[in-house]
Amino acid sequence: MQIFEFHFNPKNKSFETYIFEPENALERKLGGLYMAGEIKNGLPKKSIELLNGLAKTVKKSYYSGKTPDKALSFALKSANEHLGKEIKEENVNWLGNLNFAACSLKDSDLSFTLAGDIKIILIRQGEIINIGKNLNLEGMNPYPLKIFLNVASGKTAQNDILIISTKDLLEFIKENGVLSSIAKSGSISEKKIKELLPHSLFSKGQGSKISGACLIFIFGEEKKNAFRDFFQKESLKIPKISNPFVSLKNPAIEKLKPRKKFNKAGLIVLLIVLLASGFFLFKNVPARQDKTYETLEQKFREAEGYLVIKEPEKANALLKEILREISDVDIPIREKVKKHLETLNPLEEADLKLELKLEESGLGLDRIFCSESIYFYKKGSDIIIRDGKEKIELLKSVSGMSDGFVFSGPETLVYPDQGLWKERKLENMENGLFFSYFSNLYFIDKCKIKKYSYLGNLEWSSPQDWLNKNLESCSAKSFAVDGSIWILNEDNTIDKYYAGAFQQKIYLDIYPFINQISKIETNSSLPYLLISDKERIIFVEKSSGRISKQVSMPSLVDFSISGNTLYIFNGSEVFSTDI
Repeated sequence: MQIFEFHFNPKNKSFETYIFEPENALERKLGGLYMAGEIKNGLPKKSIELLNGLAKTVKKSYYSGKTPDKALSFALKSANEHLGKEIKEENVNWLGNLNFAACSLKDSDLSFTLAGDIKIILIRQGEIINIGKNLNLEGMNPYPLKIFLNVASGKTAQNDILIISTKDLLEFIKENGVLSSIAKSGSISEKKIKELLPHSLFSKGQGSKISGACLIFIFGEEKKNAFRDFFQKESLKIPKISNPFVSLKNPAIEKLKPRKKFNKAGLIVLLIVLLASGFFLFKNVPARQDKTYETLEQKFREAEGYLVIKEPEKANALLKEILREISDVDIPIREKVKKHLETLNPLEEADLKLELKLEESGLGLDRIFCSESIYFYKKGSDIIIRDGKEKIELLKSVSGMSDGFVFSGPETLVYPDQGLWKERKLENMENGLFFSYFSNLYFIDKCKIKKYSYLGNLEWSSPQDWLNKNLESCSAKSFAVDGSIWILNEDNTIDKYYAGAFQQKIYLDIYPFINQISKIETNSSLPYLLISDKERIIFVEKSSGRISKQVSMPSLVDFSISGNTLYIFNGSEVFSTDI
């Protein structure tokens, strides 16, 4: 790891940076501590005195802790007490003007906190992320004696770049393209940083207007003795720039020549993954040489990073990828991955109302259709119709049912007409999946969709090919029609067709992973596709193809939709719930 420390316009400054390296075995257990702060609109001397006092307090409290995460939280308590004393002594000019960040790093574990408007930027794989915004107190009105409120924790990753900067300085380097240039660079070095800094910084013109401090951390490959290797094996030197407006400090050199007041030493910090109000840390994970495990661990860190920056979809995808690669291998991160996935993919409980309980038993009924009446049947067997308490049995071999129409094949359509059931032959239709929409009949037969257009007076046209060409997939196991046709395939993908043409393919990527999808349902008034998978119903947004939610349905056998009501059948009972 390399550390660069920049002070711009240090004369009469009201800002400071602090780098503390562990000095003994006890401190090494807690890792390094790094701070940066400024006081806007304050007298330089008094501002530096207050910052120095705050830094001393944080350091003293931090290195009296037992673990890195608890140590920084304990240090914050002491910091708030220290600032409270300043207020009691009527030293209040810093209130509303203090911008301060404190970070700790033990190996790759990190924690940090901030107060006011100081920026913490993470650059990972070319992406610039303001990770400090989750702890930004701007807009809040906390009690004056509690300036620091939250601690965030996580891990650094290889090739990360961390920047801690005062606001004005960060905005300047951002406006001059330095930040984006760093992000786009494949590798960053002392020479590269010098090349990226605009020449205007080293002049009495624009450069003289910029005042602030900046720490840049560049994380290379992880090593067991990262701190020791850095100082013993690498002598990082930045040539002195003869300019009264810019001061570049080198902590690697200052390690050999301690500062008079704080014995600050070059060290490292922080972060890629944080949770705004909690901790997601690896604890007691043994070092491993296995490259596969190291890769999985790295992916896990990246996933937690996406959670921190509020990109749950990216985190969700990466965590599922990790779990698939882990398979049944028992490794420490397995349960952590599952815990995150359970949070990102909650399984909701439905508020179910019992509609009826079948008196019949042993019939093996496994299908339900609901409209004005409730129909039960077993494919290839008889049908039972419930209308209130009345029961009617229709002794027909049922292949499918939709919108009150029964296809009993071969070529036979059964439908209600003025309280009676009538039959009609359908030419060239011996079997296949069946659906009715506005009395039009749709069949999937092999790789084609056949449509019988309703002519009125219970008459239908001859079958026509609805598609312009064959289906994208010839393995449909269920389908639904709402103006578009949605086909659920054997590989658990969903194909959407509209006006006879293929529109899109939807991949159902959800946790828990797909188990046994059997049916798809919808209607024109719903924004969702409803899909049954063993003991849950999955809701998929029609507009985006995204999974909206999943609802637990214990002992689910089949389901049906009528209007905005979902009916659940468990083999002997029917429950209902609003969609």
